Amino acid sequence: EKKTMDRFQDNREMHKTTCSDCGQGCEVPFKPSQDRPVYCRDCYKKQKEIVDELDMLLKSSIEMELISDVPIGSFLSGGIDSSIVTTLASELCQEEFSVFHMRWHEIPGKIDESMFAEKVIQNKNVSKYFRDVNNIDVLNLLPKLIYHLDEPFADAAFLPTYYLANIASEKVKVILSGAGGDELFGGYPHHTNYSKIKSMINGMLGRKALAYSYFD
Repeated sequence: EKKTMDRFQDNREMHKTTCSDCGQGCEVPFKPSQDRPVYCRDCYKKQKEIVDELDMLLKSSIEMELISDVPIGSFLSGGIDSSIVTTLASELCQEEFSVFHMRWHEIPGKIDESMFAEKVIQNKNVSKYFRDVNNIDVLNLLPKLIYHLDEPFADAAFLPTYYLANIASEKVKVILSGAGGDELFGGYPHHTNYSKIKSMINGMLGRKALAYSYFD
């Protein structure tokens, strides 16, 4: 591995920078950017080990969820979380696997991500069910959904999820989705901001063990 790295370094212009993990100086064969983390050789190996372990855990978890005696499928928005789940599930599933996606049309505030969803399942052995949605009758639907939610729920995604579940229920009885991935990996800025505020409050209250959270 060292010889391979040395040959690679001989053929590329090296740039001095600082490792994003340990803070030590290092050289990399590309121009450093603030938007891209940089790792020294030792930290890169550690990062690769983390990625390999995460890959193993994801595959193991999804494989367990695929144990079913009824048809199974997944919701696919085209985002990172549902794309990973759908890709791994379609590769691991031994039976027919179905994929469900809602294609938005002319609905204010909604973005058509069907092009990304199409790329995810390209050349994969799956049954594809893409539905066009032109409008959602929120006012008539809301009382029914609130009744079934049982508790206050701040994410408006339950509205399209209900529609998508209706579509999926015609074909399968078990569904995998990427829901929860943003909370687990800090997918949105407000997850990081909330974490920092929580840590600051815990620190002010003297709760030292809770002063730092995963995303700080």
